[in-house]
Amino acid sequence: KKIIKKSIYKKFDLPKSAKIILWAFGDAKIQYSKFYNDEFMFASFKEKLITILNTNSDIYVFFKIHPNRDKIFDYKKLEKISPRIKVVDIDLLEILPISLILMVRCSMSAINAIIFNIPTISFNYPPIGLDNFYKYLGGTFHVQNNEELKKTIQKLLNKDDHMINLLKKKRNTFLIKNLNINPKNKKRRNENISILNFKKLINKLLKNEK
Repeated sequence: KKIIKKSIYKKFDLPKSAKIILWAFGDAKIQYSKFYNDEFMFASFKEKLITILNTNSDIYVFFKIHPNRDKIFDYKKLEKISPRIKVVDIDLLEILPISLILMVRCSMSAINAIIFNIPTISFNYPPIGLDNFYKYLGGTFHVQNNEELKKTIQKLLNKDDHMINLLKKKRNTFLIKNLNINPKNKKRRNENISILNFKKLINKLLKNEK
């Protein structure tokens, strides 16, 4: 993890104090274009990004595009908002372990984050037909607006006792309910990940996405 962190920080010229928040962009244009035009959605992206950056001056947002649905140059203009925004097409398992928080609307990267015990914030505003995606599955801090987003990030970065306890509870419930993993059985945790249960979870997500 330390080697990966050093490599990423060097590659993107980040200060040692940088706190990475990963926004895994799963709501690709093919989805949001059914409801809104590009101008509207990019205004929404900008509002969220500014909200996140204003939460803490050490925050850097890595806006990770969907590897199969979008092209990076379509979103590069978001970097003009601030030098603390990085639009990237990077392997999830390269950036996720060194991220302090993951943000998603419907990205399945949330499953990896919850397993790796990385706080995950989910949202569905403006709505694009994917309501109750992770809110239904559990395991995330589901926010309804930018005010809730800012407060949730602040509490997570400050390691608020209530939030830490809630994170543990949400994670344990998610692992037991959706992946049949016993969080207390640390030695055999990996063996308890059922491929069948994982496929059921994916199918549940896809069914909800349609």
